[in-house]
Amino acid sequence: MSELTIDRRQAVRAAAGVAAGGMLVAGAGVGAAAAGDRRDHHDYGNGSALYGSWLIIHRNNAPAPPEVTRGIVSLIPGGVVISNDIDPVSTPASGSWAYRGGGRFVATFWGGFPAEGTMHAGVYKVQARGRLNRDDTVSGTFRVTVYPQGQKSSTATGTFAGSKIPAD
Repeated sequence: MSELTIDRRQAVRAAAGVAAGGMLVAGAGVGAAAAGDRRDHHDYGNGSALYGSWLIIHRNNAPAPPEVTRGIVSLIPGGVVISNDIDPVSTPASGSWAYRGGGRFVATFWGGFPAEGTMHAGVYKVQARGRLNRDDTVSGTFRVTVYPQGQKSSTATGTFAGSKIPAD
């Protein structure tokens, strides 16, 4: 259990992945949805209301430490996601996302983390499932798998919620 705690904390802090930053990357997102996309939000259209950058708060489920982390996640047309945790700071991550209809989306992104103390460097993979809510927020769950070099992988789960970052 302590390996999971250390690995997850290091992955979250050192790999800052949900944005690339953000789910991922601060500043790499697309601008706010156009006025025509508003209709898509309310009937969920093609998912274009999800485009842009989101300020996300994610929390670990037990037995991992109950850390609360803030990050920026950008959902870019064409299926690119960038993630970057900003509090505490971590390294960026990037990957793919897809709209699943009915306001639902999925994302998978990868990041890395440097060696720290007795921990080996490694990579992590986040798999997220979320929903665009009628109040213009997102929420969902995630599963992170950490792969420290030369060590056994470990997995943790958690939840996230967030709101779109306005351009103005």
